Order: sequence, then structure tokens, then C-alpha cells
Amino acid sequence: MNEEDTKQALRYFNDVSLMLYYPDITNAVFIDSKPILEILSQLLALTYVTDKNTRALILINPVSRTVTNNLKEGFFNEDILEHLKSRSVIFCLPEFQLCDLIRLFLHLNIITKLEDEPKGHYFIPYALPSYNEPVSIKETNAKPLLIVWREEKSEEILPFPTGLFPLTIVHLLNQKEYITKISPLTPEYCKFRDAMSLKIMFKRKEDTLHLINRYTNIEVYFTGPTQHFPLVRKLLTKATDNSSDAMHLKIITSMHLLALQRGIAATVLLDPVKMDLLRVTMEHK
Repeated sequence: MNEEDTKQALRYFNDVSLMLYYPDITNAVFIDSKPILEILSQLLALTYVTDKNTRALILINPVSRTVTNNLKEGFFNEDILEHLKSRSVIFCLPEFQLCDLIRLFLHLNIITKLEDEPKGHYFIPYALPSYNEPVSIKETNAKPLLIVWREEKSEEILPFPTGLFPLTIVHLLNQKEYITKISPLTPEYCKFRDAMSLKIMFKRKEDTLHLINRYTNIEVYFTGPTQHFPLVRKLLTKATDNSSDAMHLKIITSMHLLALQRGIAATVLLDPVKMDLLRVTMEHK
């Protein structure tokens, strides 16, 4: 087996989730992903483990309450990973250190890098709590865009795949085509592991995307003008497709979109397989 055959085999095993192989990120190959999952699990455990003795099983050195509270909002700095006991395993080789782990998390869209955020250099939606009460968008009575997951042959609507929602959120934050930011932590915005409000700028106008995981579908509310609907559709399609590819899933979706402003409802029907725009109808409410 020559070098190219070896690389091809490694790519195949990575694609079928039998190992982690990302040569553009690191020279290390993880035959077992447990060390990656362990340090990620310990990081997330800091958001809900409060018992001092239990935290001692996770941490080499204690972290401040401020650091923990920021993490509960999804914000963290890379040095918090140096406090976790699992670091001794994952960083035991010089070929894979903290900077490599951060690059891997960014590449996998587990986290996103932030600019000018005092609470942390990075954001991880998995650290957020789930919503305990039904989430509703009070600024509108319009129906949302719905993204549903369907079985290809029977077209039966299936539960939305676990992990796809936060991955889609990070894809939206990481895309470079339109400026997208996390909304402030105020009552009119959602900030949960399964419901998120994002500020997004189309043509120098900032509007809001509210995304809610209902587990049988994702509801999306857009507060901007109707002429931006095609941009929203394109953005969500790309983010969902990329997230599905990362999870090695084949997505078959339907979308239904209505406007939220000016008393106008625009119904956008998409081809469920090709995601092509089929028809747009406008209604005055």
C-alpha cells in the first residue's frame, strides 16, 4: 500500500465515522474518538455539575464562578480546557495540543469564534440549557418557515436528527456571506440549546432569525422584509445541507415560509428534494 492508498483508506474510515482524520487540521489520527468526546463532555459538565466533590473529578484546578456562568451562556476561552483532567490524555502527544483541538472544534462546527465578546473568545451552543417552557415568538402571529425531516420513499415525517440543530446554528454563525451574530440575552430573544435567535444583516439592514427545534421540525421566524426571503431560504438550505453532510445524513426537507412584517404573508414552496423554488404567493392579512 503506497502513501496515496493509505490516505484514501484514512479518508474512508473518517467518512464512515470509524476514526478522526483531518490532515488539514492536524497530523494526529484518532483511531478512538473517546479522548475528544471526553474533554468535550467534561467542558459541558461544568454547566450543570455543582457538587464540589464531583467537580473535583473533572477539574485539575477550580475555575471561577464567572467563568462557569459565562460557559452556561455558551461563552468560553480556550484556557478553560487546560483545567480539565482529560487534558492529560488528549494532549499527551506533541502532535496534538490545545491549539489543534480548538482548530478541530472550529472545523467540525462544534464552536464558533467570536470577535469583541468580553465573555469569551468562543461560543458553543451545546453548553446552553434546553427550554423548559414552550417557546413562542411574541412579535408576530404569522406562521413560521418549517423545516421537516422526511423518509425518502414513504415521505413520512421523522423526528429531527439529534445534534443537527446546534450544528446548523454554528454553521449559520460561521458562514461568511452575511454577517450573523448571537442575539443579546433579553426576553424578546431565544438563547437555548434548542431555540436560538440570531441577528443577521442583509443589504446593510439588520433583522432577526428565530429558530426553534420542535423535534418534529425546526420553526424559523424571520423579522425582515419579504424581498429577503430568497436569501433566508438559500442561507438555511446551505446550513442544513452542510450540517447533514457533516453528520453523514441525507436530508429530504420541505419548507414553508410566511412573512412577519407589514401584514403580508408570503408562502414559499420548495421542491422537497432539489430545494428549488416552485411557487411564491403573496397574501395581505
